[in-house]
Amino acid sequence: MQIQSYINGRRLDLILAGKMDALAVPEVEQTVASAVSPEVCVAVVDLSGVDYISSAGLRLLLNLFKKLQQAGGTMALAGTKTYCRKVIELAGFGGIFPMFEQVAEATAFCDQALGNNAERAT
Repeated sequence: MQIQSYINGRRLDLILAGKMDALAVPEVEQTVASAVSPEVCVAVVDLSGVDYISSAGLRLLLNLFKKLQQAGGTMALAGTKTYCRKVIELAGFGGIFPMFEQVAEATAFCDQALGNNAERAT
């Protein structure tokens, strides 16, 4: 699996490509663990390069989502291919994870969530 991660202010941008299976998940978990903090509480996960997702990949996404929610943030998936979208929906996560066709839409969603969190903090 290929992993690219960028911190943009309070947002983690995670770009994944390849198979998101039990072999790849530990490396992604390590990347996420070192990036998510109280200051970085939203994530855009670009799945446009992911062709396969297993239960381990679903668990990773769920754990990331929960961790971000506990920090007062959220996560959005972008570019999810048909097969992966079906797996996510069949697992019952379709209504949990915000999913967008384009990365720009997911980024706007997360940035808006950051704005709403800033308003609540004041």
